[in-house]
Amino acid sequence: MISLIICTHNPSEKIFPKVLEALKNQILDKAFWELLVVDNRSSIAVAECFDLSWHPNHRILVEQKPGLLAARLAAINEASGDILVFVDDDNLLDTGYLEEVLRIAETFPMLGIWGGSSLGVYETSPPEWIRRREHHLSVRLITENVLSNGKKLIPPWIIGAGMVVRREVAEEYASRMRTDARRASLGRNVSRLIGGEDLDMSMTACDMGLYRGVFSSLSLSHLIPKTRTEPQRFLLLVEGNSFSTTYLEIIRNGLPEEERLSVIKKIRRALSDLLLPPEESRYRKAVERGRRAAITLALRESSGEVARSRDQEGSRQQ
Repeated sequence: MISLIICTHNPSEKIFPKVLEALKNQILDKAFWELLVVDNRSSIAVAECFDLSWHPNHRILVEQKPGLLAARLAAINEASGDILVFVDDDNLLDTGYLEEVLRIAETFPMLGIWGGSSLGVYETSPPEWIRRREHHLSVRLITENVLSNGKKLIPPWIIGAGMVVRREVAEEYASRMRTDARRASLGRNVSRLIGGEDLDMSMTACDMGLYRGVFSSLSLSHLIPKTRTEPQRFLLLVEGNSFSTTYLEIIRNGLPEEERLSVIKKIRRALSDLLLPPEESRYRKAVERGRRAAITLALRESSGEVARSRDQEGSRQQ
């Protein structure tokens, strides 16, 4: 049994029906998968706007706590399947997607989490400097299968679009969310463009001795409206992604050693930024802002823990 999960907040009346139509056209018999839609505080209830009656085993959950993380945790708690497939509300799965998910699950029992290609379908073609970095938009083409059980934050990357997770990994991830408040801060919502949940979940699988992997046989189309490729919003997304990756690295491996730049190196870096095209300089600065914000937050948290520890020690001595 597969639990196909869509977490959504105010889904588009233009795009969401296409998402559902792609699911309706899946080759895999509907007896082998359930459809679970998590309505995350939509202004108008999903149940009132979209017809899911075509699927004999569908459910709509309403999660009032805002944010993708809260919606995913609710889905993990309610899902019936041994395999969970997360689909965004702008993803169109290829017709054989779910059938291929089962084939991979049976062929590679050591896999804990996996995914595939996410092909961008842009409402308006973005500028070239954004196209070169469209991985920030969860757009990528997988040309070869890659598996890894390494615990470093390096490829293969698992992205949320079409992400497949075995139940035991999802439950372990949910348990970690309940016991580590820092991880909960990685959740994306309507007011902030940070993420990291997908990367954290894939690392959870590797911590459990399982593998993560990407497969060229899994593919979906990712419908991207023009608002997401506007430079200002894109740079906010870049900054959020940089924050997320840095902060997760800190959670797992501690604070990095601060780079001490000589005056000459600082001057060279500043000159290098001046020589870059404006959009390249803005991109580099967005990455650095995200990185610094993560380090600053971690330092504040560390100081707070030290202060509490000292207060507790003082109380015991008194």
